[in-house]
Amino acid sequence: RCIRSTISGCNATYVSIDAEWTEKTQIKASGRKNDNVDLTLIQIAIEAKGAIQESDGELKESTAIPTICWLVDVCAGRTYPDFASELSVFCTWLLSGNHGAFTLLGFALHRDLRLLSRIATQSHESTDGPCPPAADIRMTKTVDLQLLALDGGLGTKGRVPSLQAVVERCIPGYTLDKGMQRSDWACRPLSEQQMSYA
Repeated sequence: RCIRSTISGCNATYVSIDAEWTEKTQIKASGRKNDNVDLTLIQIAIEAKGAIQESDGELKESTAIPTICWLVDVCAGRTYPDFASELSVFCTWLLSGNHGAFTLLGFALHRDLRLLSRIATQSHESTDGPCPPAADIRMTKTVDLQLLALDGGLGTKGRVPSLQAVVERCIPGYTLDKGMQRSDWACRPLSEQQMSYA
């Protein structure tokens, strides 16, 4: 609820999302592989427009736009049913963009949205009142930065650009360390390196 109220209170136009997951490969009796993906962590960020900061003892609207980030531990829902229920409500709210109030922003969003939808469709009861089933939710607008990079000439449909390639193209001299990308995101507690990466 804290994340929902902060995003709503900041009147965020865009909410950036990313997800980490673990892949489990199972071999079926037929010998075919079945890849299952478990969502383990959701990263959320907003620019808090109109944030108030103290300057010389006076409170005034900040000219800088601070970024607020949250890491949501999806694995905690396996241990705490109340958290799992609230997480389902939150994912439903997030996918709806607070009923269209904001746009979801991300990179290669297709899988992340599918994983969030899976959690949103789990049965949930909200202390804030009834929450519509995810199937009844009108999906908010999304902006996929990977698709924008493709439209801008970086990569091809057969070979889509990585986030690292897009950052290096758009911010010369800067690169992303992707060393933690394939780490064990289901292991708790997360390492300092994983937290920094996320």
